[in-house]
Amino acid sequence: MQLAFLGRIEEHEEAALELANFCFETLDVNRVIYVGGDDGLDRVVAARFSQLKPPLDRIRDFGAQAFWQRTMPMVEATPHSVREFVAQEQRLLSLMRLETIAEGTPSMPLIATWQHFKVCAKITGDEAATDTGDLLVLGARHPAKLPKSRQPPLTFAPGSLSEAGLLVLRLGTEPTVTVDVELLDRHGKRRDHYHWHLWD
Repeated sequence: MQLAFLGRIEEHEEAALELANFCFETLDVNRVIYVGGDDGLDRVVAARFSQLKPPLDRIRDFGAQAFWQRTMPMVEATPHSVREFVAQEQRLLSLMRLETIAEGTPSMPLIATWQHFKVCAKITGDEAATDTGDLLVLGARHPAKLPKSRQPPLTFAPGSLSEAGLLVLRLGTEPTVTVDVELLDRHGKRRDHYHWHLWD
């Protein structure tokens, strides 16, 4: 299982979109979760929808029926127009796969379970009270951080995009139970990396 956590976007809206596409298209992660604790991701999505042709800022239905309605004008379209339409739909699907954990979310929402561990997120408050999560991702204004010990709870933070911004967790079981974590900056460059064997 691969999970990516996007930190606070601040003024780096275009970089956030590129990082999200990088996660899905290059890293092939299962989920990308925004832990910035603000409306930064909503701003990115709204800006991208308004740039699409035609603008999709008023479209609220992203289901199969709406897809077919958008597809109908393509029946007699040129190959170039079809390619543009397909690219637009792919960008739309990538954006719709992004998840947000809002500031003020009660306690620490469970992101995933893996082996006998829980992966949780904490948007507000400090690092204390981590008894409900063995792998804890800190969001909002927490600085970028990777743990220096493999003793649970393992605590991570992507930091903001001004500092680093993207945390990728790879949770593996072969041949041993492992956690591989990368901290990347807004350009997709590795800032830090750790690999733990949690048990043999």
